[in-house]
Amino acid sequence: MPNMFRIKNGLFRSKDRSFELVHRSGWKQFLHRYAPKRLQNMLLKRHLRNTCSFPVSMSIEITNICNARCWFCPQPLSKRQKGYMDFPLYSKIMDEIKANGAKVKTIALFMDGEPTLHR
Repeated sequence: MPNMFRIKNGLFRSKDRSFELVHRSGWKQFLHRYAPKRLQNMLLKRHLRNTCSFPVSMSIEITNICNARCWFCPQPLSKRQKGYMDFPLYSKIMDEIKANGAKVKTIALFMDGEPTLHR
């Protein structure tokens, strides 16, 4: 098990270093300025294919009912009908996320409502 931790830790660090190299060191600007248009287009298409295929972050509003009445929240003024998400719809969303699980990084079960109020 410790070996698996070292491998994951090493992968995380290398991914972090590659991000720093591309976005903070000017490498991105260098590629944009000096790389052939064909290479730029290929990289852009690959990036769009990876990001547009399935969302990386999901916000699922399982209810829009809230009892907190925070002073900064627009929820009490909302004209939308109050209610709960049906369980079959929730199950369908979770099945889609499970099928594309490697791409999804975050799931938030709230937006305008308090998820712990769901029946």
